[in-house]
Amino acid sequence: MNNVDLLCNGTRIVIDKTGRTININPGSSQLTNITIRYCYFESVSTGMQLINMTQSHIYDNVINMSSSNPMSLENVYNSIISNNTIWNVSTDALTLDDVSHSIFENNTLQEIYNGYGFRFYNKLPSTNVTIKNSLINVTGGVGIGGWINTPVIYINDSKFYNNTITNIGDGYSCIEMSGFNNEFISNTFGNCSRPISSGTSTGGSNYLIKSNIFNGSKENRGFQLYG
Repeated sequence: MNNVDLLCNGTRIVIDKTGRTININPGSSQLTNITIRYCYFESVSTGMQLINMTQSHIYDNVINMSSSNPMSLENVYNSIISNNTIWNVSTDALTLDDVSHSIFENNTLQEIYNGYGFRFYNKLPSTNVTIKNSLINVTGGVGIGGWINTPVIYINDSKFYNNTITNIGDGYSCIEMSGFNNEFISNTFGNCSRPISSGTSTGGSNYLIKSNIFNGSKENRGFQLYG
């Protein structure tokens, strides 16, 4: 099934049981040109699980989740995730696994408790991902990152531009990353333990870090990078 446009027109979708509100998983095949827009999810279940999807656009949605996973992407290529608001979440806001050649822009992630804003997992590394012009406010975890102190590379050849990442939980970094050939430009970091850190065992190499603003540190540290 391809060329699907789900237009909610702001419809409030409430699910009070476990499960997935939107589940895209075609198995071994891949779906193309999927659009999900103007939906309002209020739920205790998973908002969107998007697997094996390409050339798609998820935009202008609001996800207000009291628990579980608002948005999970796996094996997603050449897609745009933009202008979404995710808030009131007690776990990771967006989880990404093998997401490549895709853009995340103008998203707002706020009131994220005990989780990450963007969290990259390790079945396969994500490559050529751009995260830009987004607001990330996490009170109990990392702004953007993966579980770094393991022998896995999580994201390569990617760009992080013009994001504001602030009010990160105690002991956490604004960005915590393992990988190669990543760029961090013109981001604003506020009130986190470290603006950018890399893992002690898989720090990666060839990072470009410039023109970032760092306002305050909970542990009086700057950048913490390991090779």
